[in-house]
Amino acid sequence: MKAALLNKAREIEKANHEAPQTRLMEPFAAEIAGARLMRALGIGTSPELKVVSRWDAERLGSKWILKNPDGKACFDVAALAPEVLAVRKIPGAASLRWLAERHDIRSTYPWPRGADLDQRCAFHVTRATIEAGKFLPPDGFYADFEPKRLPRIRAAAQWNSFEQLGICAARLFLACGAAHIGNILCDGAGRLYSIDHADCDLTDGSEIDLLFESVARGTKSFQALARVAELTDADVLAIFPSEVLAHYAARLRRWKRAVI
Repeated sequence: MKAALLNKAREIEKANHEAPQTRLMEPFAAEIAGARLMRALGIGTSPELKVVSRWDAERLGSKWILKNPDGKACFDVAALAPEVLAVRKIPGAASLRWLAERHDIRSTYPWPRGADLDQRCAFHVTRATIEAGKFLPPDGFYADFEPKRLPRIRAAAQWNSFEQLGICAARLFLACGAAHIGNILCDGAGRLYSIDHADCDLTDGSEIDLLFESVARGTKSFQALARVAELTDADVLAIFPSEVLAHYAARLRRWKRAVI
């Protein structure tokens, strides 16, 4: 059974890789919608995002991250586009990659075998995905991070912590890039944050079917998925721009049917 699920996951991954990707939203709109979704689900994210001119961006200071229209962070003022997305930094938080490199706080891998295989398959996460967050920001970028509660931080950083599973589930509903140690942050108290939601692709929903075929009811994974199903049509209306409302409303209905 698990071998069949893994084969199905590989087939979907291959098809998605070979098919031309249709971007649902422009990166700025996707980033803003992603942050709204995380807040609606009680997941930490950037406290503020706004589209500003290059002139205004240059005056914001070090508490903001500036992103060009391609969705990538830009630390060179001379390379800024005329209009950029300003993302307020999360106070006292650092990426899981930073914690691994500078504090030796690491997620547990290689992956466990047996009963946990369904979670690995369902969330489309592999060791390669975890290591995809190669970016390390300039020195001093996370200078305000203080590991005050190390046991809590270490527990939250594990791949199968409820917090990480919740982020994985939310990002799957959004259909943006998979969670990895570069786009998950942790603060000194052990709270996790999801960032970088720029790449939201159009899918046919087959990954949702795989998800619920793979995850057993009663597990932490299923609880994380069920939390997404608590979203309402009103939430969707408040989160997403009008041009993708119908898509995400249908996606939510499919998700809810799978949870019941």
